[in-house]
Amino acid sequence: MCPTPPHTHAGREAFTLPLLFLSVSLLSAVRVGEGAALRFVGPTLLSLVLAVMLVGLLLRAGVLVPERLVSSRRSALANANGTTVLLALLFAAAQVFTMLTPEAGLMEVLFSAFYLVLLWATAAARPLARHLLRSLAVVFGSALVLRFVVLNGLAAPGGSLAHRLFTTAVDGLTLGGLGLEYHAPATGYAAFVALGLFFVGLLLLPHDLGAWDLLQSTRRGAEITTRRPRARLSRGDSDPGED
Repeated sequence: MCPTPPHTHAGREAFTLPLLFLSVSLLSAVRVGEGAALRFVGPTLLSLVLAVMLVGLLLRAGVLVPERLVSSRRSALANANGTTVLLALLFAAAQVFTMLTPEAGLMEVLFSAFYLVLLWATAAARPLARHLLRSLAVVFGSALVLRFVVLNGLAAPGGSLAHRLFTTAVDGLTLGGLGLEYHAPATGYAAFVALGLFFVGLLLLPHDLGAWDLLQSTRRGAEITTRRPRARLSRGDSDPGED
């Protein structure tokens, strides 16, 4: 594979990555309520802590190589661009955690505790870059469905009699502390686009490997795994099942 020209890296750091993460931050902050009431939600203190932990994981797994963004060998302008990318990444990650966490009640506590435990456990496991990105995609995708499909459906006004009875029963079991809040479908669509752009930005960050090399390494590993049994059979005289 041909190396990426230097001007491509400069354009990515100066424009592509900051605009991507800025778009993620903006879309993640959108909340559309009943009657198309629009408001914007900023990151919470806990989401900032989670974002710092996530960026630390990205550094540890090699998804992000900070020396390629900020170092003494780069010019002052290049270091300024790299610092902007790091700050935009941190703020976008905080907004993503805020977006994927209910805003109040018992569900906020449960979601926050889950993210904390998950990040601590992942840091202890020291995953490879491709494994970390795959795990984040599964966790964030599941959280998106749980919050904006399942919980939002429970909080939706009206509905059938069975729906209202079930919601009332759940609210009674939690002593009214479930903290469900309804958001219009536009909020879920904005969250879906924001999450997709966030992972595109992660793939475009300066890795130990290139973005597409990182994805292709997973495919090559799967091909090697499936070809190994055939290679072993070819060295032997015959397949034991053929006797």
